[in-house]
Amino acid sequence: MTKYNKGAATDPFISTRERFEKLLLKLKDKENEKLEHSELENLIDKEGREILRQALQDLTNPLPVTIDARTTRPPSRRPAPRRPVVNKFQ
Repeated sequence: MTKYNKGAATDPFISTRERFEKLLLKLKDKENEKLEHSELENLIDKEGREILRQALQDLTNPLPVTIDARTTRPPSRRPAPRRPVVNKFQ
């Protein structure tokens, strides 16, 4: 059985936030203070890509409580129907 995050019912991006927090903890870690600048960039690049992937997954996958991140956004505004153009000079 799939285990779901308790906070997912209210925050569809909880998994993304958790990944981001893990990245911040890695960056604060004493071991990473020894890394070269380019190595830190590679770490951020790799983990950042995973965070973006998780955000897209959170956005497109329905949540267990039938809440979808897309349904929490305000409805898009539709353009008003166009009226036929009337030539006043005829």
